[in-house]
Amino acid sequence: MEELNEDELTIYEESREVKETVWKLWDIINDKKILTKLLLNTSLVKDLKAAHSQTSEFLNAIENNKDIEEENNPSVPNNISEEDGNYNI
Repeated sequence: MEELNEDELTIYEESREVKETVWKLWDIINDKKILTKLLLNTSLVKDLKAAHSQTSEFLNAIENNKDIEEENNPSVPNNISEEDGNYNI
């Protein structure tokens, strides 16, 4: 009988510890300061920042390349204007 009570007491203590752990985790998850610090220190944010800077550099390079190509190979002479699908000189 005494052994049964010890087992129940052990189960009760373990259950109580699990509940306390769950509530501590819940508090951490809902704490905006902690959550913000955790998110800002992840590699995901660093990767996103790096990708953003690479994207803007890539887009600028594409735009510069188009400008250079238009200067070197103009497809439409500057003295020709297009109106309603007809070219006028």
